[in-house]
Amino acid sequence: MDNGKQVKNDNYAADIASIREARVRIAPYIHETPVLTSKSLDSIASKRLYFKCECFQKGGAFKIRGASNAIFSLSDDQAAKGVLTHSSGNHAAAVALAAKLRGILAYVVIPKNAPKCKVENVKRYGGQIFWSESTIQSRESITEKVQQDTGAILVHPFNNRFTIRNYATPSCPALASFSHMTDSYICFDFVVSGLSRGKRELFFKFLRRVDDSRLHLLAVDI
Repeated sequence: MDNGKQVKNDNYAADIASIREARVRIAPYIHETPVLTSKSLDSIASKRLYFKCECFQKGGAFKIRGASNAIFSLSDDQAAKGVLTHSSGNHAAAVALAAKLRGILAYVVIPKNAPKCKVENVKRYGGQIFWSESTIQSRESITEKVQQDTGAILVHPFNNRFTIRNYATPSCPALASFSHMTDSYICFDFVVSGLSRGKRELFFKFLRRVDDSRLHLLAVDI
């Protein structure tokens, strides 16, 4: 486990094998969210639209995928120390939930201006909250102090190879949903909600590597 250390450019965080490995690891702890369609929206767009609905995921977002992979990748000795992160939103709740599923402590540094609903999610999953100011410098400083005091393993909100690998895992069941299609060329127009540019690119990288000849991809933030 890299303990949240930054990803080096000469050793990229994810490849097809690690993405598939991550999917197997997290399978017992997440929902297989549906791929839904809408004839009304198809008509408006003049395209076939497929919605990978991670809004129905445990914790309310896809973040539980990365948090689960990171936390269940820990050895028992590492996990015994608990886990730590800093976040103002879904990653904070995901780490708290994944830690609860593994039966370990979660320490979460949250800025004081975080939405109340996000804070309540962390509390509901049993996370121990430490407050910071809204700046990234304050968040990282408090996180470092908590880590020194507790020895907890850092699960970085975005710069951790175990979380990064899960940005592509929604594409695995998405592809399975289209296994009945046998056209020699199929145009898949994915509407992807809540993924940053980098996460979308990894999602699509996996899709293309699986079967490039069948895929034409369109990303839309909504």
